[in-house]
Amino acid sequence: MDRFYAFANDNGTMGFYPRQGTRVKNNFGLTLYVYKSNEAYERDSYWWYVVEERTGLSFGRGHTRKEAIKNALTAIETRGVDTIRKGIDLAVEKYDVSPMCKPTYLRGD
Repeated sequence: MDRFYAFANDNGTMGFYPRQGTRVKNNFGLTLYVYKSNEAYERDSYWWYVVEERTGLSFGRGHTRKEAIKNALTAIETRGVDTIRKGIDLAVEKYDVSPMCKPTYLRGD
């Protein structure tokens, strides 16, 4: 499992919060991670999310890991990777970059 940061709402506060997940292979040149949320959307069921490394923003979700990855990759393909990259740059300007991507971050590898 890899550690990364998701940009999320935690008790009414938006920010970068650490998560554990695995990298998602893709042909877009994006660093993506998939993880299982600890928040149930219905009794005993949880969402899986795919987030981008620099922004921590979700690109897709699903009831299963496979569904979340499929939804994220389909969304990227539909919008186009250039549009996605522009959106990532705008999100970094607005919300800053994930702590993981800052020069002072030590991954502990």
